[in-house]
Amino acid sequence: LLGLGIFKFVNISFVPDSISGQLNCYIEVAPSLKHDFIWEPQVITSERSLGLQNNLGRNYGIANEFILKNKNVFGNAEELNISWRSSFETQLDAQSRFGPFSSISNSLTASLNFPKLIGLKKLDRNPKFQNNKTLVTATFLNEQNYNYIRTVFPLTYTYQLNTKLTTFYVAPFQLSFNQAKVSSTFGDQLNSKDSL
Repeated sequence: LLGLGIFKFVNISFVPDSISGQLNCYIEVAPSLKHDFIWEPQVITSERSLGLQNNLGRNYGIANEFILKNKNVFGNAEELNISWRSSFETQLDAQSRFGPFSSISNSLTASLNFPKLIGLKKLDRNPKFQNNKTLVTATFLNEQNYNYIRTVFPLTYTYQLNTKLTTFYVAPFQLSFNQAKVSSTFGDQLNSKDSL
């Protein structure tokens, strides 16, 4: 019940029945809020280089991520998550066409989580697995930096199977659209590197 994510707490108590001598089980639950809104400000530092050289220093930047959750979208503990993340990074020693920033990234993700294995009823009822989920995720990512602009649109369908100690992810379906535009100067650097 806690794994469904729709309850604040779950209390289970057993009370002896004075007449039958058996135990009565009482389950008390309190629903959590149906909607959550999360804001995650982030500070970034990474070793990613802008060019083919590895000595350009570190990237520094900031990011914001906004997440909206609906914990019971269809009334059966399905969870809908919509998140938007925007980041701005810079390398202090590098010149960029984006002014003070060397990399700008925006992504929008929508995911729908079902608390069961859709289409795999027999496996879903196997007592070895608990809190199984089916995850459907779509993302739109646009990244612009000094060398290229890329757009990525992945769509995935994933099964999550949980045992007491292990979690398995099986993705029977994954589709991705990718488009990249390389700057002419970076393209020339790549061509000269290939000709060596």
